[in-house]
Amino acid sequence: MAKKRTPGGETSEIKGLVIPESWNEAGEVVEVVISGFDEVNYLVEKGPHADELVALIHKEVNVKGILKELNGGVKMIKVDEYQVAERPKSRGIVKAVVVLICTLMLGFAPAFPSMAADDLNPAPKATKVKKAKKAVKKVKKAKKAVKKVKKAKKAKAAAM
Repeated sequence: MAKKRTPGGETSEIKGLVIPESWNEAGEVVEVVISGFDEVNYLVEKGPHADELVALIHKEVNVKGILKELNGGVKMIKVDEYQVAERPKSRGIVKAVVVLICTLMLGFAPAFPSMAADDLNPAPKATKVKKAKKAVKKVKKAKKAVKKVKKAKKAKAAAM
């Protein structure tokens, strides 16, 4: 974290995730904190950039601003500028390499939908259909059982 002294506090650069801090009665986020990668939470002071950061909840950001320490050790930052952090896009390549290695060396494609193409792994869909059919059968059985119990109660009540 880069730091520079100014009259209003310390100008700092923080890298971290935008996390909701407080909500209004309608359940909308009204305050956020930057959960820094240095394992410190920085409350974002209200202002135009704070409102913009509310829309970036759970995104990684680089924030520059004036850092202040409030009573109780709470750190607050007045955001002067921010930037959404860009992640390297190598994950697609890693997945492709894993699929290729599994296919060539082991003779099969991985059964993970996120790693293999859908046409390589049609089995999970068939399993879901089977489970759904079983569930429907169980519901029908339960309805029949309920009808039998009601019928038995009526017969018992009529016999008395």
